Amino acid sequence: MKPKILWLQGVTCNGNSHSFFNLPNFQSFYDRFEWLYHPILPSKLSLDELFSAKPEILVLEGGLKKGWTKGQNELVSLFLELALRAKRVVAVGSCAVYGGVFREYEKNISGALFQGGKRVDGMRL
Repeated sequence: MKPKILWLQGVTCNGNSHSFFNLPNFQSFYDRFEWLYHPILPSKLSLDELFSAKPEILVLEGGLKKGWTKGQNELVSLFLELALRAKRVVAVGSCAVYGGVFREYEKNISGALFQGGKRVDGMRL
């Protein structure tokens, strides 16, 4: 059985997805997982079905912005709910970790690990 992966995008330029697609062995890597959701790739779930998903691996690309929605779900709530269910959470890129360049212009954007240079305590964003 393949591990179930869900790739959630927050506030991002999609650069990490594009880098991922350029992996030399992309197809081999892609075929090793059951893709519950990726915003660009064919996926089992729609954007509005994500809140009930049970991923083994949750990938976050992009910063987290309170009040911003993905489909019918608020982004931060969706991320926190999925992170509690996942066995592993992977923050890819500086936006997912720190809030990235977007945080410079909008202070209510956070990374999953750091907010304004301070470590996020227990994922309470």
